[in-house]
Amino acid sequence: TIGQALTSLVEQARELHCLDGLPQATNKLYNNNNTARTASQIVGCGNLFQVLCCDFDDANGKDHHDDSHVIVLDGENIPSYRACTIIGRCVYNESDLARILQVDKHKFIVPPLSSFLTSSFHHFVSEGYKQIQVKDGYHLIVIDPPWNNKSVKRKKSYHMVEETNLKQIRIQDLAGRDSLVCVWITNNERLKGFIIDDLFPHWSVDFVAEWFWMKVTRSGEPVCDVLSPHKKP
Repeated sequence: TIGQALTSLVEQARELHCLDGLPQATNKLYNNNNTARTASQIVGCGNLFQVLCCDFDDANGKDHHDDSHVIVLDGENIPSYRACTIIGRCVYNESDLARILQVDKHKFIVPPLSSFLTSSFHHFVSEGYKQIQVKDGYHLIVIDPPWNNKSVKRKKSYHMVEETNLKQIRIQDLAGRDSLVCVWITNNERLKGFIIDDLFPHWSVDFVAEWFWMKVTRSGEPVCDVLSPHKKP
């Protein structure tokens, strides 16, 4: 289950000393708010990769890494790479155990039997998608686009994408025969209409259901009014 996988990954992260300094959870992980608050105070790498992806596009992908488009994590040694050499390359952990990848001064935990590609949107839709294709396609594809919204525009926290550009994603080259495609959206009826009436037909994807992510407090109460027209819990 997802819970078991999460527990296993956290345990491996502790064994690799990636969570040193954090308190041990005394109850179920998903109900331990104190641990979550402590973890959230850890300073990550900020917008490092976002900036590098933009630089990668500006340089047309040249001189940012060697000819190898793949990095394979194996053995117990911690591989170290400069951040700019990660962009546009697929990183694989083919081990049954989690591995640590060091990028500049930052360390990342890569789950077992997993891979990832750090790429700009432009590179992904033009070439990057080919690097992550798998035989028979993916069973599940989850897309969380950086939608245009006033809060992000005001804070300038990340680059946003115009919704029509999502049509450039080659879902037909990534999905399997009976794949499930999930797209997160904000509480915006216009975006919902775009996905159901425009984007999904363009991808030859059938709309089957709408799911809601219900955020609740420890006591089970919604974090805000369910009927609020502005913000959903």
